[in-house]
Amino acid sequence: MRRRASVPVLALALVLVGCKNEPSPVVLEKIDAVDQRVRDLEDRVTRVEKERRDAEASEAPPFELEAPRAATGGRLETKASIAIAKDGIRLNGDLVGPAELSDRLAAVRQANPAVALIVRADADVPHAKVVEILDLARTIGIERFSVAAFAGEPEPEPEPVTPPAK
Repeated sequence: MRRRASVPVLALALVLVGCKNEPSPVVLEKIDAVDQRVRDLEDRVTRVEKERRDAEASEAPPFELEAPRAATGGRLETKASIAIAKDGIRLNGDLVGPAELSDRLAAVRQANPAVALIVRADADVPHAKVVEILDLARTIGIERFSVAAFAGEPEPEPEPVTPPAK
């Protein structure tokens, strides 16, 4: 059974082709293609939002434990995270400028020489920027790295949809 296009998509297509009567089968096929593209994009948005929510949920702290006290105790961070975006860099959630990044990474390394750096980079960040930050961390003495990414196949680029010719 053939699914009909949504009313807004059908109305848009009719306006584009200037039809006043029932559209031709060719126009209906193009309308179906546009409607399918809209549904595909809506599904993709839903998946991306779910992945974002899942990622945020996985970063939630574990349940709290009441640990015993010791005079020589202290917290030893085994991981540090760095998020690289076009608009800035965050180290363990704190926005840091390029000038202070080196000092902050050195402090993390000094607190725990075996620290592992988890690197997250926005897809729009140039690869060279990520390499520059990894090189800085290596220079400081951080030797363990992990690159965060979503599991699964990358989303294929959708085919462009052209409006019907008049």
